[in-house]
Amino acid sequence: MKRLRRSWRWFAVLAGVVCLGALPAVVGALPARARQVPPADLAAAVLASARPFSGYVETSGRLGLPELGDIDAAASLLSTQSKMRVWWRDPAAWRVDLLTNTGESDVYGDATGTWTWDSEARRVRRLDGEAAVRLPRATDALPPPLAQRLLAAAEPGELQPLGAARIAGRSVPGVRIVPASPATTIGHIDIWADPDTGVALRVSVVGRGTDVAGFESQFLDLSMSTPSDDRVTFVRPDNTRNGRPQTDIVRQVAAQSPVPLPDEIGGLVRGTGQTGAVATYGSGFGVVGVVGVPGFALSGVIPATIPLVDRPWGGQARIVSTSLVNAMAFDVGGIAYVMAGPVTVNELDRLAGVINAQGGAA
Repeated sequence: MKRLRRSWRWFAVLAGVVCLGALPAVVGALPARARQVPPADLAAAVLASARPFSGYVETSGRLGLPELGDIDAAASLLSTQSKMRVWWRDPAAWRVDLLTNTGESDVYGDATGTWTWDSEARRVRRLDGEAAVRLPRATDALPPPLAQRLLAAAEPGELQPLGAARIAGRSVPGVRIVPASPATTIGHIDIWADPDTGVALRVSVVGRGTDVAGFESQFLDLSMSTPSDDRVTFVRPDNTRNGRPQTDIVRQVAAQSPVPLPDEIGGLVRGTGQTGAVATYGSGFGVVGVVGVPGFALSGVIPATIPLVDRPWGGQARIVSTSLVNAMAFDVGGIAYVMAGPVTVNELDRLAGVINAQGGAA
């Protein structure tokens, strides 16, 4: 449990796991003219798309989450501007280069896991397998897979027409998702996509009560040609060193924490195939992530700037709130629970009250 003692990480992990939502609004000066496509038809094209693509993507996260160590670097996508190059053949053959001012971090995906190459440190790491719940990575913020996850969560009645936009030199139609759940913090999600290929070019997620996107992702340059095999195949560069096996704090908690989580909390059902002390509950845009660990694992790591406040369910909790993601940490009977998601603080209070009334979630 030693690695669980790092300050701030407990909030950022869940925020990233359950809400890597939405994404800079750089639109060409030319007017956008695209054929009208019914929202349901455009959504179906995006969901069915398996088209290879490559290009340059820019994302912008405005959630204001704290800075993290390198193990949680992917969560910084929610709070910073990122620039990425991508080559995508299929879900088992892709490459994403996350560019920085001093170098780049390249991730190659294959059928059994991922390779990560850090050019600045000249370090190679390997991560095998895919966990049911994991930290976000750069691929999750690309418009095509992000749009597919968001549309898969939407009900037909939540889809609305959206005017065309000019993106990466293409005029494309859009579809808006307006979540019906009263518990979610998401006001609407705008997706623009090529209707012929179903490739999403831009995604923007806006919180309730604001006109400013909390997270945006879009192509600035896009090719629909199939990337060559050498572009997506990892070849170890010269003069490299092996890093420690790549770690995922979510996997560590799930494997090491002895705290059991139930199949249901407050009417929200645990995600299929999830085991251990990390789980997501609910569906659609009201999903909540929950982590359970022994209380000592979090003692002494909460900054004094996050006060312990009385809650209406009779206990005390520490809360971090943003326009799209809210997080809450509290203790019940010596067990520390952390909950986060694109839901209101009132919803987190409701679930915490259930856990408190039961004397723990087990």
